[in-house]
Amino acid sequence: MPQGSCLGPWLYLAYAGALFDVIPPSISVYGFADDYIAHTTFKPTTQDSETKAMKDIENSAITINDWINRNKLKMNTSKTEFILFGSKQQLNKFLTTDIDIAGDKVSRVKCIRYMGTYLNDTLTLKEHVKTKCRTAMLNFFRIKNACSYHSKEATETLVLSLVSTHLDYCNVILYGVSDKDIYKLQRIQNMCAKLVLKHQKQTYDLHWLSIKARINQKNLTFM
Repeated sequence: MPQGSCLGPWLYLAYAGALFDVIPPSISVYGFADDYIAHTTFKPTTQDSETKAMKDIENSAITINDWINRNKLKMNTSKTEFILFGSKQQLNKFLTTDIDIAGDKVSRVKCIRYMGTYLNDTLTLKEHVKTKCRTAMLNFFRIKNACSYHSKEATETLVLSLVSTHLDYCNVILYGVSDKDIYKLQRIQNMCAKLVLKHQKQTYDLHWLSIKARINQKNLTFM
């Protein structure tokens, strides 16, 4: 089927759905389209528990690679990442620095990008906030440099489509993060409000929720 066709996603799921039947029970796998994550959990109290968990991951990679080869696909180890999540105290106890994935060594990283979100090894989401703020600010300055040629309505449309989308992207995962990180996002939203209103004080005309309220609203919507 051509890529982008309405049948494409359904047929791909029917084709790739059998992958879950070959995964060992000790490994959990989830993902979207062709982007999958395999994970397992262990307590870093003994070296044996860590070694067993890493061995399970490596064995599952062999099983997955065999299934991929049988189905005339190819595992892209250059795009495969390996990360350990835990508290700072737990991470200091880990000894594993790389694992074997289908014959290739994959080094441990401190942050991964998955579905547009950036997950660091302590799950503080600071890297996610930092990256989204950087992209949002870049678009903000582009709009600011041309705002003298646009009406208020046009400027607001640009801000909502090019800046607010980055502030709101996957914001459900930001519930409970530090107020310091929320403020970084809020500061950009405040700058956007001033830009749209030409530094007028009637900010209530925009009817924008604060960043924290937007996060709560998204969570309540999902619930």
